[in-house]
Amino acid sequence: MPESTSIRSRGHRGVDCLILATLLLAGLAHAQEGASGRTAGDRTDRERNDGAESRKRTARKTAAGRSAREQFARASEELLDLQARIRASESRLAERRRTSEERLRELTEEGRAAERSVELLKKAVEKRESSLAAAKGAVQTREKEAGRLQHELTGALEPLKQHLDRAVKAIEGGIAWKMAERKAAAEGARESLGQTAAQPFEPLQRVGRLQTEEEALGKLVEAGTVELEVQGEKAAVPAFHLGLLGVVLVSPEGRIAGFAGPGQRLEDGPAAAKGQPEAPKGYVQALEILRRRRAPGIVDLYIPSLPVQSSEEAK
Repeated sequence: MPESTSIRSRGHRGVDCLILATLLLAGLAHAQEGASGRTAGDRTDRERNDGAESRKRTARKTAAGRSAREQFARASEELLDLQARIRASESRLAERRRTSEERLRELTEEGRAAERSVELLKKAVEKRESSLAAAKGAVQTREKEAGRLQHELTGALEPLKQHLDRAVKAIEGGIAWKMAERKAAAEGARESLGQTAAQPFEPLQRVGRLQTEEEALGKLVEAGTVELEVQGEKAAVPAFHLGLLGVVLVSPEGRIAGFAGPGQRLEDGPAAAKGQPEAPKGYVQALEILRRRRAPGIVDLYIPSLPVQSSEEAK
């Protein structure tokens, strides 16, 4: 009994366990089915939600991508513009550098040229100073020589003055022929003696010219006209001089005729020929020959006796 009861008890417990297991399995299956249905629904909802979220994310990504592309494009443009400005700045800097280098080369060449010019100028100045020194020495030598010549000339002036004094005295005591012109030439020569500093040789030339003219006058027989006071009036009378021997004056008709020797006035000439009736004829013939109105020939001229000068008067 006890053993059979135990067997039944074990059998009932087994059935119960089986039933319980069946029920558990059925409940588990139902639960699995419900869970499976809920899982599928949840999955669908999740998929739907995930799709929306994915589209949203895609939209956001697209928008973000578009914004990023736009930003990238703007950044690219800004970068290109910056690169262009950098290249332009570099180009300007290169041009400035090139210009600066060229200017530096030019300045260097100019500096070298200036140095060469300075050297040439130094040499020219040295050469000029040397030539000036030589010229100064030559000038000093010429000044010394000029001083010596001036001293010699000053020593020679006194004899010239004495010679002019004698010449003027000889003119005043000589024949009355172009007296004013001859005395003016002598006075001009005397004035030139005070201008020896500017023209040291002019006095010698003028004195020599005066001496030559006076000597030539003594060798000439020359016709001309003299001014004579006749009856209180000045009159031009034809005349000629015989060297420094005297002046013969005669009118064409022979009404006025005379001879004025050295130291005599022209007005004294007619008195010298007074009482000589043949004198006017010879004077007129000689005057016509000198004026080439008569053929040359022998003419008889009346020349009064001339006073004889003593040795004291000659001096």
